[in-house]
Amino acid sequence: MLEQGKFDERRDSVRAKRIITVRHRLVEHNGKKTDSMWQLSTTEDMSLSGLLFVGAAAYHTGDI
Repeated sequence: MLEQGKFDERRDSVRAKRIITVRHRLVEHNGKKTDSMWQLSTTEDMSLSGLLFVGAAAYHTGDI
């Protein structure tokens, strides 16, 4: 059982605390093209298998 606020680490790679600016936008949602504006966010951490950033726009599985 995990403590509240903790989660089981499932990454294959080690995380590195790096703060980098990320420019992103949603291109396709539910198979339909979108015309969303670019957003700026900063990374929380990153690894060889991906990165975590917090942004104002919510993305869902399958979004491009």
